[in-house]
Amino acid sequence: PAELVGVFDAGVVEGLEAVGRLRSQVEAVGFALAAEASARGLPMAVGLSLVDWLRVRCPWLSKEEACQVRQVVRAGEAHWGTGLAEAVRSGRVPVHRGARVARTMIRLAGSLSPEEREAYAGIVTDAAGNPDLSDAELGLVCKKLLVDLLEEKPRRERARTAQGLRCVSSRPLGSGM
Repeated sequence: PAELVGVFDAGVVEGLEAVGRLRSQVEAVGFALAAEASARGLPMAVGLSLVDWLRVRCPWLSKEEACQVRQVVRAGEAHWGTGLAEAVRSGRVPVHRGARVARTMIRLAGSLSPEEREAYAGIVTDAAGNPDLSDAELGLVCKKLLVDLLEEKPRRERARTAQGLRCVSSRPLGSGM
């Protein structure tokens, strides 16, 4: 750290960008190994879920990060999710953005035909791999797919589809709340 004082601004920027590229590569390899471990049943062999197994073997992963890996691994097991899993495995899509795509597609999957699932998954996977889109903008793309899906449905079917897309979630806020 003391030596960084003498580094020019461009060197600091280049260094951070290099760390980012390296982190992306490490995350992609980690995901590929986790997907392979899941496919081989390694977590189940010791009686653990993939998330718990990852947390034991990779203590630097937060529970949220391990859950994101699991979401993308599960999506990769579906026909529509193979492209997403490959994009994460190659490092083109970060795991956290891949998990966002997986959550969106899992919500949409029941309301789409197999061809539509693949098309929608391709759209959001491409968006997730676009470095010019922020995480917030990726969220807007995911919401837009939900809205577009509802608008494409005939009026009667729209209400049923909207009902199927509803979800309730609960998260502890602390102190029992």
